[in-house]
Amino acid sequence: MKKIYGLILFSLVLVSCGDKPYHKLGEIEYQRGGEECSSMGENHWLFDVQARDSKDSLYMNTLTLQGKLEIHKLQLDTTLDLIRLLENTCKGDSIHLRTNAKVFYESLNGQVPQWLPENEQINVKVWVRDKLTDLQHISYKKTFESHVMAQYIEDNKWNAKRDGSTEIYLERLKQNDGVRGENKKVLVSYVIQTLNGELITRSTDDDPLVYSTEDKSRLKGISYIINNLSVGESARAVVPSSQAFGADGNRKVPGYTPIVIEIEILKALD
Repeated sequence: MKKIYGLILFSLVLVSCGDKPYHKLGEIEYQRGGEECSSMGENHWLFDVQARDSKDSLYMNTLTLQGKLEIHKLQLDTTLDLIRLLENTCKGDSIHLRTNAKVFYESLNGQVPQWLPENEQINVKVWVRDKLTDLQHISYKKTFESHVMAQYIEDNKWNAKRDGSTEIYLERLKQNDGVRGENKKVLVSYVIQTLNGELITRSTDDDPLVYSTEDKSRLKGISYIINNLSVGESARAVVPSSQAFGADGNRKVPGYTPIVIEIEILKALD
């Protein structure tokens, strides 16, 4: 019996010795997965995050998403404790955080969810998947965008053709024998939405779009679709950000976001 008790005690000592201690920085308790390190010029950080509330209920889990949580260091206050900890966490490493919700969210320029009290203690596990330079980040975003577009076409079983120069996937809906792209001014109906089906903008029956080839302010993707249709034809397309709202996006659409455009040419105006 004494021998068994001794083995159990010895095992407990080994386990406790193997656990890494928590350290404290300001209002944050943290436990690193590995050693500290610093990175120069790698201002774009990609994370996976799991967050639990004070009742240990998992309420955020990016591991189930296609993409990673992205942070641009230059848009953050790098003097804050949380940002300092993340900056010194190596890519491929992880860090476990215990702090209140306000510190975590506001340090990342976010807002605490309405249902979560600001002073509630949360437990957050952060995996640093990568840290990228500006050029590496552009390459990452373009590669990820191409993957998402191809997956959308496959999942929704579109019969679309991909244009190699614009990377637009176009599927014709209504077709006729008319000459495509011959009109310089046409009346069109259109719907623009995200790949998740969220409406961005659309025309109405009372207010269709007057499209002119001389108008260079239109999205490149709209021009491409119209130039590949004749009067009476319609099509839908998955359009990359380079032919839509670009790397910067706008108030409704984030940068590097592909969109879905559906267009019908109603009549010629020239």
